[in-house]
Amino acid sequence: MNLPNYREIKVWSVIDMMKAVLYEIEKGCDLFVSSAAASDFLVDAETKKIKTAPELVLKLKESPKIIKEVRKIYSGPIIGFKAETGVGDEELLRLAEEKMSLDRLNMVVANDVLERGMGTEDTRVLILTQKRQEWVEGLKQHVAERIVEVFIEDCL
Repeated sequence: MNLPNYREIKVWSVIDMMKAVLYEIEKGCDLFVSSAAASDFLVDAETKKIKTAPELVLKLKESPKIIKEVRKIYSGPIIGFKAETGVGDEELLRLAEEKMSLDRLNMVVANDVLERGMGTEDTRVLILTQKRQEWVEGLKQHVAERIVEVFIEDCL
């Protein structure tokens, strides 16, 4: 698959990623594809020195949701991804529909990463748009091509 104008931006944290994404969005784009599996939680930083102790309890706080921040400044098309673990097809569909509605997405690509996901050559995903729900499985390259085809068919 040929991706024109492709540029890699390295980040270290969810906050860094959000800042980089918002900066790029503000420069202008035709489509935002949010495929990163950003952490749901951040360590709540301590403001003073942490003393040595046999045990340390860390407080977590919810990470900002990048898609929600993007949607505040960008009204164009967004493809979102939804990774779940150990859910059935019906539940995955329900969660994808919920994400599409809450985040005002044009397309959601959802999968159960427990079944086939990260670190595998093939995958099985649900592609959801306002016009269809389609299960696609095979090599990730072929699934990616189908995602692009469905976006062109349903969202342009």
